[in-house]
Amino acid sequence: MASQFANYSREITDLTASIRSFLASPQSSRSVSILITSKSSLDQCEAILSAMRVSVDDSTSASNRKALMGKVKRIGKELEALEEELKRESVRLDRSELFGSQTQQQNSSDPFDPFGAKLIDTMGSLNQTTSLLHSTQLLCSETEATGAHTLTTMGAQREQLENANRNVSETKTIAGQAKTVLRKMGRRAAMNKLFLYFVILCLVAANCAVIYYQFIKS
Repeated sequence: MASQFANYSREITDLTASIRSFLASPQSSRSVSILITSKSSLDQCEAILSAMRVSVDDSTSASNRKALMGKVKRIGKELEALEEELKRESVRLDRSELFGSQTQQQNSSDPFDPFGAKLIDTMGSLNQTTSLLHSTQLLCSETEATGAHTLTTMGAQREQLENANRNVSETKTIAGQAKTVLRKMGRRAAMNKLFLYFVILCLVAANCAVIYYQFIKS
């Protein structure tokens, strides 16, 4: 679990580094396509963070669980901050595109040029598609986290079943040993009973002989 948690942490570090690089770049070099890529990276970070929470819940050490949960909370706050910055940048880019299209419409010599209107419609469709994509990615992330938790639960149940199977095998072995001991005790009791019957028979024979010699022969 510790190595898996470390791998998740490295993946989030790499993804957030690309997001911070986009936010730190000059505004003139930022584009909608890179913004969408950054939002996709942020969604991947949230999915990985969910998997990290599952791995922390399955930790066996209480002290280690507390430390890892602290790190998960810190990463969650960092992702929330990045999400807010990306939202602000999305609004800025939308305004920039909108104002740019309006300026192009005003500077156009043909008043019936539909290019500006088409650009606005395209941006609206793009925003709707982006929102739908984000919703789908969040659903996939939740499904992945649920699947990881289910796999972990099934692994724990499998281990419990294996332990129960071993206990049953040990019980069968002990029962077999006890059966063998009981058989030996039964045979020994039968031998003791036969010996006792033999002693009684000898005593009866001796008594009969004594009576015969003392009373009959004399």
